[in-house]
Order: sequence, then structure tokens, then C-alpha cells
Amino acid sequence: MDKQSEKFEKLTQKWVSEAGVEQPSSSFVSNVMQAVEQRAKMQKEVRPLVSKRAWMGVAAFIVGVAALFYFFPTGDTSYLEKLPLNEIPQFNNPFKGLEVSKPMVYAIGFLALFLVQIPFLRRRFIN
Repeated sequence: MDKQSEKFEKLTQKWVSEAGVEQPSSSFVSNVMQAVEQRAKMQKEVRPLVSKRAWMGVAAFIVGVAALFYFFPTGDTSYLEKLPLNEIPQFNNPFKGLEVSKPMVYAIGFLALFLVQIPFLRRRFIN
């Protein structure tokens, strides 16, 4: 060791010997265990992803639509036949001539899965 580090070592030993060793109180372990037990008892409030009010709204909508079809039948023709499907504009595919290798497809798929997981993981570990 060089002189400066030996000096620093001696000075540190001197300070430690002067400060002495601090002993915890006799109830230290019981206090720590009580704090751990209290922490274990505290639980995060679990809330459903979709509330009861929202489920009731979805159920009311489905019942309403079913009642509408029951009380106001359309006759022999269906709603799909009444839609003007021939007026829907056709779009050209910009990726028509694009060829992608299989590893690239896997890489894009894994990247998409990773990007989808980020909000869920952030919500799980930050909150």
C-alpha cells in the first residue's frame, strides 16, 4: 500500500475505535418484527378492471338491441343486404411488392409483443 492509503486506513481505524460499537435496544427485534407484520397485513385495494356499472351498461345495451330486433323485425331482408357495400372505396396496398424474410417477421412480432407489454409492466411495477 502507498503512504496515503495507509494514513487513511489508520485514521479510519482511529475514528471507528473512538465511536465504539453501538448496541441496539433489547426490544429492537420485536419492533422490527411488528413492523414487518404490519407491512404484511397492509394490502393493496383490488379493483376490477371493468366496474359493475360498466357491466350493467353493457348488459342493458345488449338487452336493448335484442328487444329492438324482437319488437321491430326487419322481415325477409337482412341489414347486411341493405348496406351499400359497392360504394365502399377500394384502397391500394402500399406493401404489395414488399418481401420480408422470416427472421425479420419474427423480429417485428417480438418487438410488437414487447411494446404491448410495456404499459402493463410499468403499471405493475411503478404503482
